[in-house]
Amino acid sequence: MAIQNKETEEFYQDLFTLTSRPEWETFSRYCEDILKNKIETALDLDTLEELHKSKGQAEILRMIVSFRNILETQYQFIESEEQGYYHEDF
Repeated sequence: MAIQNKETEEFYQDLFTLTSRPEWETFSRYCEDILKNKIETALDLDTLEELHKSKGQAEILRMIVSFRNILETQYQFIESEEQGYYHEDF
């Protein structure tokens, strides 16, 4: 099933295509390795400022690593919302 709004559907399909490519998998694994390193070295940071900077970087990396799963979850949510909305009308 597809999302009713054509622009939204195209947006998600473009991102699904992007994240299905082998290059995305390589990029995602690379980001995951950096994220693991950030977590492993967190105790070695000397200042609160370094800790906050590292935490911000880790949050961005975690978002990249989980991007495909987030997309799928959002897409499924929109689909289910639309199904509920359209079923109520009939």
